[in-house]
Amino acid sequence: MKLACSSCQKTLRLRDDLGGRRIKCPACGTSMIVPEQDELEILEPLSETDEEPQLPRRASRVAAPRRTSADTKTCPMCGGEIKAVARKCRFCGEVLDRSAGSGGPGYGVWRDGNRLVMAKDGELPYVCIKTNKPADTWLHRRLYWHEPWIYVLVLAGVLVYAIVALCVRQTADIEVPLCHERIIRRRWIIAGAWLSAGLGMVLIVAGLANIQPGSNAGGIAFLVGLFTLLAGPIAGAIMARTVVPIRITRDHVWLKGVHPDFLAALPRFPGE
Repeated sequence: MKLACSSCQKTLRLRDDLGGRRIKCPACGTSMIVPEQDELEILEPLSETDEEPQLPRRASRVAAPRRTSADTKTCPMCGGEIKAVARKCRFCGEVLDRSAGSGGPGYGVWRDGNRLVMAKDGELPYVCIKTNKPADTWLHRRLYWHEPWIYVLVLAGVLVYAIVALCVRQTADIEVPLCHERIIRRRWIIAGAWLSAGLGMVLIVAGLANIQPGSNAGGIAFLVGLFTLLAGPIAGAIMARTVVPIRITRDHVWLKGVHPDFLAALPRFPGE
């Protein structure tokens, strides 16, 4: 069918599938939108002498899917040819198998026994990692890990251990899906840890102010306050943890503390 250029009036050839698409006149370069299908009925049939318009490069890649082999597919966003098993386009970065809100498997996530393994650029399924219930939010976590033998350096001094650990530790930034129940529970734990620290400080000050010869009340208050100040935040930090890294390499992270049913839905780890 035919369409006249709105600028130079040159008659252009049109394919039937271009309704609603933007084209470019090959004669004057004017950009125009092809009428929709119901409007195309008034146009004349194609003839061999009419000139076909030029499509923008991106539009032509998407509108005319290329033939792919059994092991490749076309990204629906940019038209790039990628592997058939790919979950993320290597050209535009579009996630092709995103599970947010669906509860299905994420990408770059596996199980290794009773441990979860994920690629550092992977994404966990949008299911609470602690209860296996539908998730309500993502919690960003930065994880740190180093080889266990480095703890031996504590014998040489805490400062020596700290310096070596900072130099050799591995890090990973992940997004952990949690349900509302776990979010509230974690907030209460953190609030309790801060309350414990505050109470400990009050007891320490009160104990120091009431230390008197012949009375142990001030000393006992000081010791109880010191214990509360240290034990409360440490216990809170442990209880508020969502997942615990047991190994971090250049490309992968191993995690424990994941619900068994959450793990059961994941494929087996193929190995590094």
